Amino acid sequence: MTDPLGGVLGKEESSSGIIIDFDCKERKRMKREGGRILVVDDDVVVQKALRRLLETRGFLVTTCGSGIEALRACKDEDFYVAFVDLKMPEMDGMELIRRLKGKKPGMSIVMITAYGEITTAVEAMKQGAF
Repeated sequence: MTDPLGGVLGKEESSSGIIIDFDCKERKRMKREGGRILVVDDDVVVQKALRRLLETRGFLVTTCGSGIEALRACKDEDFYVAFVDLKMPEMDGMELIRRLKGKKPGMSIVMITAYGEITTAVEAMKQGAF
């Protein structure tokens, strides 16, 4: 598996089946810089699972149920990385990625979805997501 954040992600599998971790050096850098993580998904179960997984590793996590809510949160906080669901009501993940990259070009964005297609993955990568 290619690491979308250039060495940031490890290969630890949690009991939820989600494989994600940040290496120790990157974790220390994020904490030192006050890096917060944004999780955007209209599915509350996914929000809670990612929050639990990331918080148990010491990260500060903000969850949002929509793209509009996420944009509001970004006005108040600086996020190091965002996990963005593709399929959401009101504003889909692609539109959110475009807006986030326009406002916060340095933010890393990871697209998450249960509806994976190659064309969607290519489009997300063109918008700057992993």
